[in-house]
Amino acid sequence: VTVGNSGAAPPPPPPAAGPANPPAGGAPDEAPADLAGKPFFVQAVVKPTDPVVGGQVIVEYYLYVRDDVDAEKYELNTLPDFIGFTQHELPTSTTLNFTQQAVNGRLYQTALVKRFAIFPTAGGEQTIGALGLRIQYVRHGNSRRRSRDPFDGMFPSFFRERDVAEAQSVPVKINVRPLPAENQPADFAGAVGRMQVKAELDRTETPVGEPFTLKLVVAGEGNVETVRRPTLPLDANLRVYSEKDHAEMTPNFDKVTGEKTFEEILIAAAPGEYEIPPIRLPYFDPVAKQYQEAASAPLRIKVTGEAQQGNARQLTTLTREAVELRGKDLRYIRRDKNDVRLRRAALAASPVVWGLLALWPLLVLAVIGGQIRRGRLRADRRTYRSRRAMKEAKARLKAAQELMADADPTRFHAELHRAVIGFVADKLDAAAPGLDRAALLSSLRAKGAPPEPLEWLDQLWREADAVRFGGLATDAGTRQAALDKARRLLERLGEELES
Repeated sequence: VTVGNSGAAPPPPPPAAGPANPPAGGAPDEAPADLAGKPFFVQAVVKPTDPVVGGQVIVEYYLYVRDDVDAEKYELNTLPDFIGFTQHELPTSTTLNFTQQAVNGRLYQTALVKRFAIFPTAGGEQTIGALGLRIQYVRHGNSRRRSRDPFDGMFPSFFRERDVAEAQSVPVKINVRPLPAENQPADFAGAVGRMQVKAELDRTETPVGEPFTLKLVVAGEGNVETVRRPTLPLDANLRVYSEKDHAEMTPNFDKVTGEKTFEEILIAAAPGEYEIPPIRLPYFDPVAKQYQEAASAPLRIKVTGEAQQGNARQLTTLTREAVELRGKDLRYIRRDKNDVRLRRAALAASPVVWGLLALWPLLVLAVIGGQIRRGRLRADRRTYRSRRAMKEAKARLKAAQELMADADPTRFHAELHRAVIGFVADKLDAAAPGLDRAALLSSLRAKGAPPEPLEWLDQLWREADAVRFGGLATDAGTRQAALDKARRLLERLGEELES
Protein backbone atom coordinates (compact mmCIF):
# COMPACT_ATOMS: atom_id res chain seq x y z
CA VAL A 1 0.00 0.00 0.00
CA THR A 2 1.31 3.44 -0.93
CA VAL A 3 0.46 6.21 1.57
CA GLY A 4 0.82 9.69 0.15
CA ASN A 5 0.30 13.24 1.41
CA SER A 6 -2.97 14.66 2.82
CA GLY A 7 -4.68 17.96 3.33
CA ALA A 8 -4.31 20.87 0.96
CA ALA A 9 -2.80 20.32 -2.39
CA PRO A 10 0.94 20.99 -2.37
CA PRO A 11 2.47 23.44 -4.83
CA PRO A 12 3.46 21.91 -8.13
CA PRO A 13 6.97 20.44 -8.14
CA PRO A 14 9.75 22.32 -9.94
CA PRO A 15 10.38 21.20 -13.51
CA ALA A 16 12.83 18.30 -13.81
CA ALA A 17 16.13 18.70 -15.60
CA GLY A 18 14.96 16.08 -18.11
CA PRO A 19 13.17 12.74 -18.25
CA ALA A 20 15.10 9.71 -17.06
CA ASN A 21 14.05 7.92 -20.23
CA PRO A 22 13.90 10.47 -23.06
CA PRO A 23 11.93 8.58 -25.71
CA ALA A 24 13.52 7.69 -29.00
CA GLY A 25 10.23 8.30 -30.78
CA GLY A 26 8.22 10.04 -28.07
CA ALA A 27 4.76 9.25 -26.77
CA PRO A 28 2.15 10.10 -29.45
CA ASP A 29 -0.42 12.79 -28.67
CA GLU A 30 -3.15 10.89 -30.48
CA ALA A 31 -4.82 7.59 -29.67
CA PRO A 32 -7.28 5.33 -31.49
CA ALA A 33 -10.89 6.38 -31.15
CA ASP A 34 -11.83 3.33 -29.06
CA LEU A 35 -9.23 4.36 -26.42
CA ALA A 36 -10.33 7.99 -26.14
CA GLY A 37 -11.66 8.77 -22.67
CA LYS A 38 -10.51 5.53 -21.02
CA PRO A 39 -8.93 5.88 -17.55
CA PHE A 40 -5.71 4.34 -18.86
CA PHE A 41 -4.36 2.48 -21.86
CA VAL A 42 -1.08 1.19 -23.32
CA GLN A 43 0.13 2.20 -26.75
CA ALA A 44 3.06 0.90 -28.84
CA VAL A 45 5.26 3.22 -30.90
CA VAL A 46 7.24 1.58 -33.72
CA LYS A 47 9.97 3.22 -35.81
CA PRO A 48 10.51 2.61 -38.63
CA THR A 49 7.34 0.88 -39.82
CA ASP A 50 8.85 -0.30 -43.13
CA PRO A 51 12.31 -1.74 -42.26
CA VAL A 52 14.38 -4.08 -44.40
CA VAL A 53 15.08 -7.67 -43.43
CA GLY A 54 17.70 -7.61 -40.68
CA GLY A 55 17.28 -3.86 -40.07
CA GLN A 56 16.85 -2.47 -36.56
CA VAL A 57 13.35 -1.52 -35.37
CA ILE A 58 12.74 0.34 -32.08
CA VAL A 59 9.52 -0.57 -30.24
CA GLU A 60 8.42 1.53 -27.25
CA TYR A 61 5.42 0.84 -25.01
CA TYR A 62 3.84 3.82 -23.20
CA LEU A 63 1.35 3.85 -20.35
CA TYR A 64 -1.31 6.61 -20.42
CA VAL A 65 -3.13 7.45 -17.17
CA ARG A 66 -6.03 9.92 -17.29
CA ASP A 67 -5.57 13.04 -15.19
CA ASP A 68 -8.42 12.22 -12.80
CA VAL A 69 -7.13 8.75 -11.88
CA ASP A 70 -4.52 7.69 -9.31
CA ALA A 71 -2.63 4.60 -10.54
CA GLU A 72 -1.07 3.28 -7.32
CA LYS A 73 0.48 0.03 -8.49
CA TYR A 74 1.15 -1.68 -11.78
CA GLU A 75 2.73 -4.94 -12.87
CA LEU A 76 3.50 -6.53 -16.21
CA ASN A 77 1.21 -9.45 -16.98
CA THR A 78 1.82 -9.85 -20.73
CA LEU A 79 5.17 -9.50 -22.48
CA PRO A 80 5.09 -8.93 -26.23
CA ASP A 81 5.71 -11.76 -28.68
CA PHE A 82 8.23 -11.01 -31.41
CA ILE A 83 7.68 -13.98 -33.72
CA GLY A 84 9.67 -13.43 -36.89
CA PHE A 85 12.18 -11.18 -35.11
CA THR A 86 15.28 -11.43 -32.98
CA GLN A 87 15.03 -9.12 -29.99
CA HIS A 88 17.10 -7.22 -27.44
CA GLU A 89 15.56 -5.32 -24.55
CA LEU A 90 16.94 -1.77 -24.27
CA PRO A 91 17.60 -0.15 -20.88
CA THR A 92 14.79 1.83 -19.27
CA SER A 93 14.33 3.37 -15.84
CA THR A 94 13.30 1.02 -13.02
CA THR A 95 10.58 3.53 -12.00
CA LEU A 96 7.97 5.17 -14.19
CA ASN A 97 8.73 8.81 -14.97
CA PHE A 98 5.48 10.52 -15.91
CA THR A 99 5.02 13.65 -17.96
CA GLN A 100 1.74 15.45 -18.67
CA GLN A 101 0.41 15.27 -22.22
CA ALA A 102 -2.84 16.14 -24.00
CA VAL A 103 -4.24 13.17 -25.95
CA ASN A 104 -7.32 13.66 -28.12
CA GLY A 105 -8.05 16.88 -26.23
CA ARG A 106 -7.78 15.35 -22.72
CA LEU A 107 -4.95 15.47 -20.18
CA TYR A 108 -3.05 12.25 -19.50
CA GLN A 109 0.07 11.35 -17.59
CA THR A 110 2.38 9.31 -19.86
CA ALA A 111 5.41 7.17 -19.06
CA LEU A 112 7.68 4.83 -20.99
CA VAL A 113 7.28 1.23 -19.74
CA LYS A 114 9.49 -0.91 -22.01
CA ARG A 115 11.73 -0.42 -25.01
CA PHE A 116 13.01 -3.11 -27.39
CA ALA A 117 15.26 -3.30 -30.44
CA ILE A 118 14.03 -6.01 -32.81
CA PHE A 119 15.39 -7.30 -36.11
CA PRO A 120 13.04 -8.93 -38.67
CA THR A 121 14.24 -12.25 -40.05
CA ALA A 122 11.85 -12.45 -43.02
CA GLY A 123 10.11 -10.06 -45.40
CA GLY A 124 6.39 -9.31 -45.78
CA GLU A 125 3.81 -8.29 -43.20
CA GLN A 126 4.95 -9.02 -39.63
CA THR A 127 3.11 -8.49 -36.34
CA ILE A 128 4.62 -6.92 -33.22
CA GLY A 129 2.98 -8.37 -30.11
CA ALA A 130 1.06 -6.59 -27.37
CA LEU A 131 2.28 -5.60 -23.91
CA GLY A 132 -0.18 -5.83 -21.02
CA LEU A 133 -0.31 -4.24 -17.56
CA ARG A 134 -2.37 -4.97 -14.44
CA ILE A 135 -3.14 -1.71 -12.64
CA GLN A 136 -4.53 -0.90 -9.18
CA TYR A 137 -6.09 2.56 -9.20
CA VAL A 138 -8.37 5.05 -7.44
CA ARG A 139 -10.69 7.30 -9.44
CA HIS A 140 -11.22 10.95 -8.33
CA GLY A 141 -14.65 12.51 -8.25
CA ASN A 142 -13.60 15.28 -10.63
CA SER A 143 -10.97 15.87 -13.26
CA ARG A 144 -8.76 18.08 -11.11
CA ARG A 145 -5.58 16.47 -9.97
CA ARG A 146 -3.94 17.19 -6.66
CA SER A 147 -0.55 15.97 -7.85
CA ARG A 148 1.21 15.68 -11.13
CA ASP A 149 2.45 12.20 -10.24
CA PRO A 150 -0.32 9.61 -10.83
CA PHE A 151 1.37 7.29 -8.32
CA ASP A 152 1.05 9.81 -5.51
CA GLY A 153 -1.85 8.90 -3.21
CA MET A 154 -3.51 11.01 -0.52
CA PHE A 155 -4.88 10.07 2.86
CA PRO A 156 -8.48 10.52 1.64
CA SER A 157 -7.77 8.11 -1.23
CA PHE A 158 -6.30 5.64 1.24
CA PHE A 159 -9.77 4.97 2.57
CA ARG A 160 -11.43 4.80 -0.87
CA GLU A 161 -12.27 1.55 -2.57
CA ARG A 162 -9.63 0.49 -5.03
CA ASP A 163 -10.22 -1.03 -8.43
CA VAL A 164 -8.00 -3.39 -10.40
CA ALA A 165 -8.07 -3.49 -14.18
CA GLU A 166 -5.92 -4.61 -17.08
CA ALA A 167 -4.72 -2.64 -20.09
CA GLN A 168 -3.08 -4.05 -23.18
CA SER A 169 -1.62 -2.43 -26.27
CA VAL A 170 -2.89 -3.20 -29.75
CA PRO A 171 -0.59 -5.45 -31.86
CA VAL A 172 1.15 -3.48 -34.59
CA LYS A 173 1.61 -4.73 -38.13
CA ILE A 174 4.60 -3.56 -40.14
CA ASN A 175 5.72 -4.23 -43.70
CA VAL A 176 9.25 -5.65 -43.87
CA ARG A 177 10.94 -4.96 -47.20
CA PRO A 178 13.36 -7.46 -48.73
CA LEU A 179 16.95 -6.38 -49.19
CA PRO A 180 17.41 -4.78 -52.60
CA ALA A 181 18.78 -7.04 -55.32
CA GLU A 182 20.24 -4.11 -57.25
CA ASN A 183 23.98 -3.66 -56.66
CA GLN A 184 24.02 -6.52 -54.14
CA PRO A 185 27.59 -7.91 -53.87
CA ALA A 186 28.03 -11.50 -54.95
CA ASP A 187 29.52 -12.47 -51.57
CA PHE A 188 26.88 -10.65 -49.50
CA ALA A 189 25.82 -12.93 -46.60
CA GLY A 190 22.99 -10.92 -45.00
CA ALA A 191 24.82 -8.48 -42.68
CA VAL A 192 22.71 -5.36 -42.03
CA GLY A 193 23.78 -2.29 -40.05
CA ARG A 194 27.00 -0.32 -39.94
CA MET A 195 30.07 -2.52 -39.60
CA GLN A 196 33.82 -2.32 -39.16
CA VAL A 197 36.32 -5.16 -39.57
CA LYS A 198 39.66 -5.51 -37.80
CA ALA A 199 42.11 -8.41 -38.15
CA GLU A 200 45.30 -9.21 -36.29
CA LEU A 201 47.80 -12.08 -35.90
CA ASP A 202 49.19 -13.22 -32.58
CA ARG A 203 52.74 -13.14 -34.02
CA THR A 204 54.67 -11.93 -37.04
CA GLU A 205 57.03 -14.92 -37.39
CA THR A 206 56.52 -18.65 -36.83
CA PRO A 207 58.24 -21.94 -37.75
CA VAL A 208 56.75 -24.34 -40.27
CA GLY A 209 54.15 -26.58 -38.65
CA GLU A 210 53.58 -24.38 -35.59
CA PRO A 211 50.03 -23.01 -35.11
CA PHE A 212 49.32 -19.31 -35.00
CA THR A 213 46.04 -17.43 -34.49
CA LEU A 214 44.21 -15.07 -36.80
CA LYS A 215 41.72 -12.96 -34.84
CA LEU A 216 38.96 -11.23 -36.80
CA VAL A 217 36.63 -8.73 -35.08
CA VAL A 218 33.40 -7.43 -36.64
CA ALA A 219 31.95 -4.51 -34.68
CA GLY A 220 29.27 -1.90 -35.19
CA GLU A 221 25.54 -1.16 -35.08
CA GLY A 222 22.99 -3.87 -35.76
CA ASN A 223 22.47 -7.52 -34.92
CA VAL A 224 26.17 -8.36 -35.10
CA GLU A 225 25.75 -11.82 -33.49
CA THR A 226 24.11 -13.13 -36.70
CA VAL A 227 27.02 -12.03 -38.92
CA ARG A 228 28.72 -14.96 -40.64
CA ARG A 229 32.46 -15.29 -40.90
CA PRO A 230 33.77 -13.44 -43.96
CA THR A 231 35.64 -15.38 -46.61
CA LEU A 232 39.33 -15.73 -45.76
CA PRO A 233 41.60 -15.04 -48.77
CA LEU A 234 44.36 -17.39 -47.64
CA ASP A 235 47.34 -18.79 -49.51
CA ALA A 236 47.08 -22.49 -50.33
CA ASN A 237 49.91 -23.24 -47.87
CA LEU A 238 47.99 -21.66 -44.98
CA ARG A 239 45.40 -24.09 -43.65
CA VAL A 240 42.64 -23.52 -41.08
CA TYR A 241 42.70 -26.21 -38.38
CA SER A 242 40.33 -24.78 -35.80
CA GLU A 243 37.78 -22.00 -35.77
CA LYS A 244 35.46 -20.59 -33.15
CA ASP A 245 33.50 -17.41 -32.59
CA HIS A 246 31.68 -15.52 -29.86
CA ALA A 247 29.59 -12.36 -29.81
CA GLU A 248 28.98 -9.64 -27.21
CA MET A 249 25.89 -7.47 -27.70
CA THR A 250 25.49 -4.08 -25.99
CA PRO A 251 21.93 -2.67 -25.71
CA ASN A 252 22.19 1.12 -25.70
CA PHE A 253 19.49 3.74 -25.20
CA ASP A 254 18.18 3.82 -28.77
CA LYS A 255 20.11 1.09 -30.60
CA VAL A 256 22.02 -2.16 -30.25
CA THR A 257 25.73 -2.38 -30.92
CA GLY A 258 27.94 -5.41 -30.70
CA GLU A 259 31.18 -7.14 -31.44
CA LYS A 260 31.68 -10.61 -32.88
CA THR A 261 35.10 -12.22 -32.72
CA PHE A 262 36.26 -15.04 -34.99
CA GLU A 263 39.42 -16.92 -34.01
CA GLU A 264 41.10 -19.10 -36.63
CA ILE A 265 44.07 -21.33 -35.82
CA LEU A 266 46.30 -21.57 -38.90
CA ILE A 267 49.32 -23.70 -39.75
CA ALA A 268 51.75 -23.01 -42.58
CA ALA A 269 52.91 -26.05 -44.55
CA ALA A 270 55.88 -24.36 -46.22
CA PRO A 271 58.29 -21.52 -45.40
CA GLY A 272 58.03 -18.08 -46.95
CA GLU A 273 56.65 -14.57 -46.60
CA TYR A 274 52.86 -14.72 -46.60
CA GLU A 275 50.42 -11.86 -46.95
CA ILE A 276 46.81 -12.13 -45.82
CA PRO A 277 44.95 -9.62 -48.03
CA PRO A 278 42.21 -7.38 -46.60
CA ILE A 279 39.28 -9.45 -45.31
CA ARG A 280 36.11 -7.97 -46.78
CA LEU A 281 32.61 -7.88 -45.27
CA PRO A 282 29.84 -6.52 -47.51
CA TYR A 283 26.80 -5.23 -45.60
CA PHE A 284 23.64 -3.22 -46.20
CA ASP A 285 23.41 0.17 -44.48
CA PRO A 286 19.68 0.87 -43.82
CA VAL A 287 20.39 4.55 -43.11
CA ALA A 288 22.28 5.18 -46.35
CA LYS A 289 19.97 2.64 -48.09
CA GLN A 290 22.82 1.09 -50.02
CA TYR A 291 25.39 -1.69 -49.83
CA GLN A 292 28.71 -0.85 -48.21
CA GLU A 293 31.88 -2.79 -47.56
CA ALA A 294 34.11 -3.00 -44.50
CA ALA A 295 37.62 -4.36 -44.86
CA SER A 296 40.56 -5.08 -42.56
CA ALA A 297 44.13 -3.99 -43.15
CA PRO A 298 46.43 -6.53 -44.86
CA LEU A 299 48.59 -8.71 -42.61
CA ARG A 300 51.99 -10.31 -43.12
CA ILE A 301 53.67 -13.27 -41.44
CA LYS A 302 57.08 -14.85 -41.97
CA VAL A 303 57.32 -18.65 -41.83
CA THR A 304 60.76 -20.11 -41.22
CA GLY A 305 62.19 -23.61 -41.52
CA GLU A 306 61.93 -26.21 -44.24
CA ALA A 307 58.99 -28.02 -45.72
CA GLN A 308 59.64 -31.70 -45.02
CA GLN A 309 57.45 -34.68 -45.84
CA GLY A 310 57.44 -35.78 -42.22
CA ASN A 311 56.26 -32.39 -41.04
CA ALA A 312 53.50 -32.35 -43.63
CA ARG A 313 52.31 -35.77 -42.52
CA GLN A 314 52.41 -34.68 -38.90
CA LEU A 315 50.21 -31.68 -39.65
CA THR A 316 47.50 -33.78 -41.27
CA THR A 317 47.29 -36.09 -38.24
CA LEU A 318 46.92 -33.36 -35.60
CA THR A 319 43.53 -33.09 -33.94
CA ARG A 320 41.96 -29.69 -33.28
CA GLU A 321 42.60 -30.09 -29.55
CA ALA A 322 46.26 -30.83 -30.21
CA VAL A 323 46.60 -27.82 -32.48
CA GLU A 324 45.05 -25.52 -29.88
CA LEU A 325 47.32 -27.01 -27.20
CA ARG A 326 50.41 -26.42 -29.34
CA GLY A 327 49.25 -22.84 -29.88
CA LYS A 328 49.53 -22.00 -26.18
CA ASP A 329 52.57 -19.97 -25.23
CA LEU A 330 53.35 -21.50 -21.82
CA ARG A 331 53.14 -24.96 -20.29
CA TYR A 332 53.95 -25.13 -16.59
CA ILE A 333 56.43 -27.67 -15.15
CA ARG A 334 55.76 -29.32 -11.81
CA ARG A 335 58.21 -28.27 -9.13
CA ASP A 336 57.10 -30.68 -6.36
CA LYS A 337 59.45 -33.52 -7.41
CA ASN A 338 60.42 -34.22 -3.79
CA ASP A 339 56.81 -35.26 -3.07
CA VAL A 340 56.87 -38.03 -5.68
CA ARG A 341 57.02 -41.32 -3.79
CA LEU A 342 56.30 -44.98 -4.43
CA ARG A 343 52.93 -45.64 -2.80
CA ARG A 344 53.02 -49.45 -2.65
CA ALA A 345 55.43 -52.34 -2.87
CA ALA A 346 56.58 -53.76 -6.20
CA LEU A 347 54.35 -56.39 -7.80
CA ALA A 348 57.10 -58.21 -9.68
CA ALA A 349 56.29 -61.51 -7.96
CA SER A 350 52.58 -61.39 -8.88
CA PRO A 351 51.32 -63.94 -11.48
CA VAL A 352 49.18 -61.20 -12.99
CA VAL A 353 52.27 -59.18 -13.79
CA TRP A 354 53.96 -62.14 -15.46
CA GLY A 355 50.82 -62.82 -17.49
CA LEU A 356 50.69 -59.24 -18.71
CA LEU A 357 54.38 -59.34 -19.60
CA ALA A 358 53.75 -62.45 -21.71
CA LEU A 359 50.95 -60.66 -23.59
CA TRP A 360 52.95 -57.46 -23.96
CA PRO A 361 54.45 -58.21 -27.43
CA LEU A 362 50.95 -58.92 -28.81
CA LEU A 363 49.57 -55.72 -27.33
CA VAL A 364 52.47 -53.72 -28.80
CA LEU A 365 51.87 -55.20 -32.26
CA ALA A 366 48.12 -54.45 -32.04
CA VAL A 367 48.73 -50.84 -31.00
CA ILE A 368 51.31 -50.31 -33.74
CA GLY A 369 48.95 -51.76 -36.35
CA GLY A 370 46.10 -49.53 -35.17
CA GLN A 371 48.33 -46.45 -35.23
CA ILE A 372 49.51 -47.21 -38.76
CA ARG A 373 45.94 -47.63 -40.00
CA ARG A 374 44.76 -44.47 -38.23
CA GLY A 375 47.72 -42.53 -39.55
CA ARG A 376 46.95 -43.58 -43.13
CA LEU A 377 43.34 -42.56 -42.73
CA ARG A 378 44.22 -39.18 -41.26
CA ALA A 379 46.83 -38.58 -43.92
CA ASP A 380 43.94 -38.79 -46.37
CA ARG A 381 41.92 -36.11 -44.53
CA ARG A 382 38.92 -36.27 -46.84
CA THR A 383 38.51 -40.07 -46.49
CA TYR A 384 38.95 -39.85 -42.73
CA ARG A 385 36.22 -37.21 -42.33
CA SER A 386 33.88 -39.01 -44.71
CA ARG A 387 34.15 -42.31 -42.82
CA ARG A 388 33.50 -40.68 -39.46
CA ALA A 389 30.67 -38.47 -40.70
CA MET A 390 27.77 -40.87 -40.08
CA LYS A 391 29.05 -41.95 -36.65
CA GLU A 392 29.32 -38.34 -35.43
CA ALA A 393 25.96 -37.40 -36.97
CA LYS A 394 24.19 -40.28 -35.20
CA ALA A 395 25.73 -39.21 -31.88
CA ARG A 396 24.34 -35.70 -32.39
CA LEU A 397 20.93 -37.06 -33.40
CA LYS A 398 20.89 -39.05 -30.17
CA ALA A 399 21.71 -35.87 -28.23
CA ALA A 400 18.89 -34.06 -30.06
CA GLN A 401 16.45 -36.87 -29.19
CA GLU A 402 17.32 -36.44 -25.51
CA LEU A 403 16.33 -32.75 -25.85
CA MET A 404 12.89 -33.55 -27.33
CA ALA A 405 11.07 -32.73 -24.07
CA ASP A 406 13.18 -29.66 -23.27
CA ALA A 407 11.09 -26.56 -22.53
CA ASP A 408 13.40 -24.48 -24.73
CA PRO A 409 12.97 -25.64 -28.37
CA THR A 410 16.13 -23.84 -29.52
CA ARG A 411 18.41 -26.46 -27.91
CA PHE A 412 16.75 -29.34 -29.78
CA HIS A 413 16.74 -27.60 -33.16
CA ALA A 414 20.32 -26.31 -32.72
CA GLU A 415 21.60 -29.85 -32.03
CA LEU A 416 19.60 -31.22 -34.98
CA HIS A 417 21.03 -28.47 -37.21
CA ARG A 418 24.60 -29.30 -36.11
CA ALA A 419 24.03 -33.00 -36.85
CA VAL A 420 22.85 -32.40 -40.42
CA ILE A 421 25.26 -29.60 -41.38
CA GLY A 422 28.22 -31.34 -39.73
CA PHE A 423 27.47 -34.54 -41.67
CA VAL A 424 27.28 -32.72 -45.01
CA ALA A 425 30.42 -30.68 -44.24
CA ASP A 426 32.38 -33.85 -43.43
CA LYS A 427 31.19 -35.52 -46.63
CA LEU A 428 32.18 -32.48 -48.70
CA ASP A 429 35.43 -31.89 -46.73
CA ALA A 430 34.30 -28.34 -45.90
CA ALA A 431 34.28 -26.22 -42.73
CA ALA A 432 30.77 -26.29 -41.23
CA PRO A 433 30.84 -22.72 -39.76
CA GLY A 434 31.63 -21.28 -43.18
CA LEU A 435 28.68 -22.90 -45.01
CA ASP A 436 25.53 -21.04 -45.95
CA ARG A 437 22.32 -22.58 -47.16
CA ALA A 438 22.47 -21.51 -50.82
CA ALA A 439 26.11 -22.52 -51.28
CA LEU A 440 25.55 -25.86 -49.56
CA LEU A 441 22.54 -26.75 -51.72
CA SER A 442 24.48 -25.73 -54.84
CA SER A 443 27.43 -27.96 -53.88
CA LEU A 444 25.15 -30.94 -53.26
CA ARG A 445 23.42 -30.45 -56.62
CA ALA A 446 26.82 -30.43 -58.29
CA LYS A 447 27.56 -33.75 -56.57
CA GLY A 448 24.40 -35.21 -58.11
CA ALA A 449 22.20 -35.25 -55.01
CA PRO A 450 18.49 -35.75 -55.92
CA PRO A 451 15.90 -32.98 -55.31
CA GLU A 452 13.99 -34.70 -52.48
CA PRO A 453 16.77 -34.77 -49.81
CA LEU A 454 17.81 -31.26 -50.84
CA GLU A 455 14.26 -30.09 -50.14
CA TRP A 456 14.37 -31.80 -46.73
CA LEU A 457 17.68 -30.06 -45.97
CA ASP A 458 16.26 -26.66 -46.95
CA GLN A 459 13.16 -27.21 -44.78
CA LEU A 460 15.18 -28.27 -41.73
CA TRP A 461 17.56 -25.29 -42.11
CA ARG A 462 14.70 -22.77 -42.37
CA GLU A 463 12.85 -24.32 -39.44
CA ALA A 464 16.00 -24.21 -37.25
CA ASP A 465 16.57 -20.53 -38.11
CA ALA A 466 12.94 -19.68 -37.34
CA VAL A 467 13.19 -21.34 -33.91
CA ARG A 468 16.67 -20.09 -32.95
CA PHE A 469 16.44 -16.54 -34.26
CA GLY A 470 12.72 -15.89 -34.74
CA GLY A 471 11.32 -17.30 -31.50
CA LEU A 472 9.11 -19.93 -33.22
CA ALA A 473 7.71 -22.47 -30.72
CA THR A 474 7.45 -26.14 -31.69
CA ASP A 475 5.51 -28.95 -30.03
CA ALA A 476 6.52 -32.59 -29.49
CA GLY A 477 4.94 -33.73 -32.78
CA THR A 478 6.81 -31.10 -34.81
CA ARG A 479 10.14 -32.02 -33.18
CA GLN A 480 9.60 -35.74 -33.80
CA ALA A 481 8.78 -35.05 -37.45
CA ALA A 482 11.96 -32.97 -37.80
CA LEU A 483 14.04 -35.74 -36.17
CA ASP A 484 12.60 -38.39 -38.51
CA LYS A 485 13.21 -36.16 -41.52
CA ALA A 486 16.84 -35.61 -40.45
CA ARG A 487 17.39 -39.38 -40.17
CA ARG A 488 15.98 -39.99 -43.64
CA LEU A 489 18.07 -37.13 -45.00
CA LEU A 490 21.31 -38.56 -43.60
CA GLU A 491 20.55 -42.01 -45.02
CA ARG A 492 19.75 -40.66 -48.49
CA LEU A 493 22.69 -38.25 -48.66
CA GLY A 494 25.02 -40.94 -47.29
CA GLU A 495 24.02 -43.30 -50.12
CA GLU A 496 24.19 -40.62 -52.82
CA LEU A 497 27.52 -39.13 -51.73
CA GLU A 498 29.15 -42.54 -51.32
CA SER A 499 28.13 -43.51 -54.84
